[in-house]
Amino acid sequence: MLRFSDVKNAANGKWEGILIGMGVSPECLTGKHGPCPGCGGNDRFRYDKEKERFYCGGGGELATGDGFDLLSHINGWETAETFKEVAEYLGVKPDASPEAKAKAVKYAKQAEAVKLEKELSHEMTVLGQVLFVRSNGGPKDHWEREIEAAKTIYKLLRRLYGK
Repeated sequence: MLRFSDVKNAANGKWEGILIGMGVSPECLTGKHGPCPGCGGNDRFRYDKEKERFYCGGGGELATGDGFDLLSHINGWETAETFKEVAEYLGVKPDASPEAKAKAVKYAKQAEAVKLEKELSHEMTVLGQVLFVRSNGGPKDHWEREIEAAKTIYKLLRRLYGK
């Protein structure tokens, strides 16, 4: 399992080289105000070499952060994609120990359970709203949606509890 702390530690103190190596122009990393490599402008961006942080006024909306955040800002990447790209650039490999693999499986199962619980909550809310409308004099001919929601809830419960 690839850990964020391993990648962050590998990048610490090396961000200027990493950013340049990953396509950020060196002119953007001088410490002086200038155009943002992510969103343009003339004088909204500054990179602090000592703190390894960037600051962008973004046309009135401040964006700031470390090298991971800067790469996300420039490339439009989600955090996980930025993490993966930096790890690949630095050559950081995942821990292949049995303990790490077991943890990865555990986290994947937890993530799947959270996703299923959110879907289940949504379907139960829909079913509750349909039943509420009907009990308060609403149309009685929406039974198809009730059955659909009940079937979906049943399937989600089976997936969640593994039966």
